[in-house]
Formats: sequence, structure tokens, C-alpha cells
Amino acid sequence: MEHNADIILEEIGIDFRDDPEALEIWKAAGADVKGGARAFCPAACAVRSFSALRRASSLSTRATQPAASSSAARTPCSRRPMALPSCASLDEGRRYARIEDFRNFVKLAYLANSLHHSGGTICEPVDLPVNKRHLDMVYSHLKYSDKAFMGSVTAPERAADSVAMANIVFGEELNDPLTGRPKTTIINLINVNSPMTYDATMLGAAKVYARRQSGVDHHAVHSRRLRCRR
Repeated sequence: MEHNADIILEEIGIDFRDDPEALEIWKAAGADVKGGARAFCPAACAVRSFSALRRASSLSTRATQPAASSSAARTPCSRRPMALPSCASLDEGRRYARIEDFRNFVKLAYLANSLHHSGGTICEPVDLPVNKRHLDMVYSHLKYSDKAFMGSVTAPERAADSVAMANIVFGEELNDPLTGRPKTTIINLINVNSPMTYDATMLGAAKVYARRQSGVDHHAVHSRRLRCRR
């Protein structure tokens, strides 16, 4: 898998559209940008060297309850609930999810010892306006669970809101006294659009989290859904 990923990065390239700053970051890291948007990352590229280093090290995600913090060194496979397309109940049958469903799923994940993480958008609460929905979802993770969670990535400003809420909760405990750098309190998922394209929305959210020492995972999917850290 790693070998094939290297072939894609070096020979095929990834498109980074509508974000000149992202391309400049790639250039500074040693990537070769062609066609105005496509970045090719050779073996000597600093980003690939950094990725290899991170794979060899551990990633710890700070939770509001220290005992619930997740460490890749302790648990190489971190399990979390993922997004549900719909909900179903005996009374209503299959339907779109509401915020009360979201809260209940967060509570269930909190009670499940087999899950190390609270997840992110476990379901989409369509009864709330899109422009404030992320606030209620992040708040639910913080209120009804003490496990690490995922923030919003559907817009850069929503990612910033997630970081701000984590800062309020963790306060003085946010910075690592040994390094002086922020601890990882949010971990998020940034998906690449098929075929191999990142747009301004995903890149904007990724930069918000990366600049605050948040962890960012990238996955290739065919849908236009948007993970990052802190």
C-alpha cells in the first residue's frame, strides 16, 4: 500500500485547486508543481520524509478524561463510530437523523469500552441549520463523552470554531509542558475528492487544524464529504 501511494505521489500527482497558498507550501517542501494545480512529491520531498517519521512514531489524542486518551503506541488500531446515512426506530422507521439521535449515539459510544474515540459526525442532525450544526455536534461530544473526538471540517471557519471550543474545555492543560506545543485534542478526517483532488474547502480546514498542531488524515473517496487533530 505504501509503495503504491508513493507511485501516485511521485508519478501521477495530486491536484490542489483554488488554494495558491497550499501550492506554495508544497513547493517549499520540495514538491514539483505543474499545470498550476498539480503537485508531484518526489522521494526527497520533506513531506514524505515527515510522513514516514510520523508512521514510525505514536500519536496520542488527549481526551477530557486523561484515562480516556487514545495512544497509537498503546492501541495501534483506534476504533470509533463513523457516519450513519440515516436512523431507524420502532416508532418512526427509517428517517433522517436529528440532534437528539446524535446525542444518543455519542452517549452509546461513550459507554462502549471497545471504542477508543467518540467519532465526529456520527449522524447528520438535519433538524439544525447547516451554519450552526457543527457547534451543537462538537458541544455534544464535549458534554456527553470524555473520549477524544473529531471536529468539523466542512468549512475553515467551522474548523476554527471546533478548535476554539477545545481551547475553552482544555484551558491550561492544552499545552505540553515538555515541548510547549499544543497537545492533540481533536483528530479529524479530510477526504480527497475523486480523482485525487483537494479543493479550497478541504484545504482550508486542513490548514486550520495543522497550524494548531492538529492531526490530519487523508482518505480517497468518491463522495464529496469531508479528519484533522486538536
